[in-house]
Amino acid sequence: MPAPTYLYDLLASYWPPAEDQFAAVWAEDLSTVEAATRLGADLTTATPCSLRGVGSGFSNDAERPADADGIILVGECRSWTLAVQVQQLDIVEDRVLSALSRDGGRAIGLYWHVNGGHCIVYAMDGIIVASGNMRYIPAPLEGHAEGLHMPDTDEDDDLSLEEMITTALELAGRVTGERINEDWLYDPQTRYIIRAAGT
Repeated sequence: MPAPTYLYDLLASYWPPAEDQFAAVWAEDLSTVEAATRLGADLTTATPCSLRGVGSGFSNDAERPADADGIILVGECRSWTLAVQVQQLDIVEDRVLSALSRDGGRAIGLYWHVNGGHCIVYAMDGIIVASGNMRYIPAPLEGHAEGLHMPDTDEDDDLSLEEMITTALELAGRVTGERINEDWLYDPQTRYIIRAAGT
């Protein structure tokens, strides 16, 4: 039986700064390029990259993102597209989830931040149908949550937070048909920059 923090532990083994901040969003039936477009990525920055190298390998200062820019990694995840963000939290804004799910699609986003905020957002056909604290499984997703429960979470208890994040990642995996896994984290996906407004 896997440890109660196994998905968080797997993610953090590929991207240790995930303990401070991380965002992930799954979009249904979109190509990786279409998803990146709806996420607001600068398509000219597309670079093959794995999660371990996502924050490095920029060839010069002009290519290196500013602190206010977003850094994302986008790749296929069965019939969904998965994007993760390691700098900023652009991809889980309500307007972005709405864009990802428009025209009859679905999108689910998760994010957490060391300064607070551990959230799940779920959108269908351009409408946000659930958005709230990760401590609670959203009502529209309860049909995917059999046997899952969020741990009692004390904000000072890192273990409980790791269990909560693992439960949220497991829930997303049930919705999309595939958990975040070592193959996706290890293999090259496509890195993009989301330019901050005004740059």
